[in-house]
Amino acid sequence: MKTFRAGVDIGGTFTDIVLLGDRGERYTKKVSSTVDDYARAITEGLSQLLAEIDGEARGIAELLHGTTVASNAILEHKGAKTGLITTKGFRDVLEIRNLRMPRLYDMSWTKPPPLVPRRLRVEIDERVNAQGGIDRPLDEASVERAVRFLVDESIEAIAVCLLHSYLNPAHELRVKEIVSRLAPDVTLCVSAQVLPVINEYERSSTTVINGYVRPIVERYLNRLAGEVKRIGIDAPLLLMQSNGGLTTANAAAVTPMHIIESGPAAGVDLALDEPQLVDLIARVQPLAAVGALRDDVPVPRLPRPDGGCREIEHPGDRADAEERNASLRHLTPIPCVHGSLTVAKKAFLNVS
Repeated sequence: MKTFRAGVDIGGTFTDIVLLGDRGERYTKKVSSTVDDYARAITEGLSQLLAEIDGEARGIAELLHGTTVASNAILEHKGAKTGLITTKGFRDVLEIRNLRMPRLYDMSWTKPPPLVPRRLRVEIDERVNAQGGIDRPLDEASVERAVRFLVDESIEAIAVCLLHSYLNPAHELRVKEIVSRLAPDVTLCVSAQVLPVINEYERSSTTVINGYVRPIVERYLNRLAGEVKRIGIDAPLLLMQSNGGLTTANAAAVTPMHIIESGPAAGVDLALDEPQLVDLIARVQPLAAVGALRDDVPVPRLPRPDGGCREIEHPGDRADAEERNASLRHLTPIPCVHGSLTVAKKAFLNVS
């Protein structure tokens, strides 16, 4: 029986499928995406391609997947209705951001609206200081009021981000217990578990986005896992992450923030492994990924002899890309990634 590694990349218009055989042979198929159920295009396309090459579903040893499901939900504002519970006095962190603007002297530029409107950003009484000590104990009554208010507003996800929780998560973990008790059916994301870093905006924004897309990604991946098993594929389902690495479907369902730039990352990763493309990017041509719903202009970082990275930048690209992808500004830029995922990358991009 022939064995294959399968690479699948879905977009708003097309779904690309590649099978790489154990002897290096490659088979490709492009089918129309099924926007109402992206998993259907994947399973139907895989079944058709296997039939064309006389292959068997049980011969697929690994299924690698790049997806724009999460990023499209953000850019189209079609994610879950999300509420934010935060420390008293910090509900406007999502509005203030980090005070950096992609177009510093453009007086007509306006910030994109936050994913959580102000009325759904609820404050609670507590305070952890910058050393991790507790200046003000958690007022659990204020937490219960906040949760009940958000439940009455029919929210689908709650993000919890308290001041300095990266040093001392005790209050956040107690809030998590209270939310789980009062709203067990609501998706819950806690910043100390999602992104325990010092930066308040980055931590708040990432936790909110994780909650905003998690119900959508969970439903999609559960559906996809069930469908590939139905057609006889019993292989690990791995998702491309924004940093060019792979993660399991179970991990991606819990922290979908890691797969926001899943599709474009595969292209950057491949480009950095192809010497002629690296030279071309460095001299004249920026990377670009054009899709039905979005355009991406990644700014890759190439390796330096000292082990660091040098950033390739083209005039105007950064500002344009940042403005188009303003909702994703919290994400870590794609780092140096080399060689470990060549099969997956070539499968996603369908290159020789």
